[in-house]
Amino acid sequence: MADTRKIVINQSYGGFYPSDKAAVQWARYSGHRFSLIKQQRSSGYSFLWVDINGHTKSRMDIPRDCPHLIRVIEEMGQEINTRCSNLGIVEIPSDVDWEIQEYDGIEWVAEKHRTWR
Repeated sequence: MADTRKIVINQSYGGFYPSDKAAVQWARYSGHRFSLIKQQRSSGYSFLWVDINGHTKSRMDIPRDCPHLIRVIEEMGQEINTRCSNLGIVEIPSDVDWEIQEYDGIEWVAEKHRTWR
């Protein structure tokens, strides 16, 4: 059997948006500096992390094939989701050049190819 790669996608309308608890656990596993900042006029938080180049990123910037994200998804079950997300794992052959495509927030993994407009 060929080697495979795991990729996290959102499987419902809304989009890729890990819960606060899942984002924090990912940052702890991966060793990234992070903060949860209370949003004005909202009950939610902004999750911000810093990449190796010192750039500030949001939870939507977490690499989808990151082994630490896969671990969080597998360990936490439904706690990873918000009311706007339903995250799951797709396995593809490891030699595929892939990208995530979406429609109204529902995502799938597609093999990259060339396009022109």
